[in-house]
Amino acid sequence: MTLSDNRFDLVAFGDAYVRLSAAPFQRLEQSDGVDVFVAGNAIEAAVAASRLGQSSAWLSVITENPLGRKIENKAREHGVDTTGVCRSPHGRVGLVYSESGSAPRESTDIDD
Repeated sequence: MTLSDNRFDLVAFGDAYVRLSAAPFQRLEQSDGVDVFVAGNAIEAAVAASRLGQSSAWLSVITENPLGRKIENKAREHGVDTTGVCRSPHGRVGLVYSESGSAPRESTDIDD
């Protein structure tokens, strides 16, 4: 199925970003490494629809670099059509740093 078929149950438009998360219940300054996740409302909606058996496509502009390719590959891994994604040599991928909390400390996200 391609975008020209016009047969998608869901077409999502929007940016995606990379979330770097410290080890569970550690602060970033305590962690020796981070886990890398793809995130963003539009791409997450398309992935959710696909996992529920619906056909979905995601449209966006991503950078032509390893992080941009990681984002696109992650969408395709979940069955999301990415033929409408445009790749650009300009721009950058948004980053969010995340710490999972444990009472009494709440979870935090630090935007870049």
